[in-house]
Amino acid sequence: MQHHVIIVIDPDTAFASRLEEEILFMDDTQVCVAGVDGWRDSCTGKRVDALFVGPGVTDKDITSLMADVEDFDPNLPIVFVGERSLAA
Repeated sequence: MQHHVIIVIDPDTAFASRLEEEILFMDDTQVCVAGVDGWRDSCTGKRVDALFVGPGVTDKDITSLMADVEDFDPNLPIVFVGERSLAA
């Protein structure tokens, strides 16, 4: 049986932890806080329900992350938290 997990990615660990607490308050799910490069390792053996990306993630890292998500699961919901320009 796979456990469900939501992954939070942001270099600001305090922000990521606050977001983790809010998600846990709203839902009975597992939340992992991870970096752009290690998010896939944090979900080994779990079904990823969503990916939350904080405002501290750089545009360059978002580009890399999108390519990685496309390879992992092109239908994975991605939520951008905070103010962020999505202009290419």
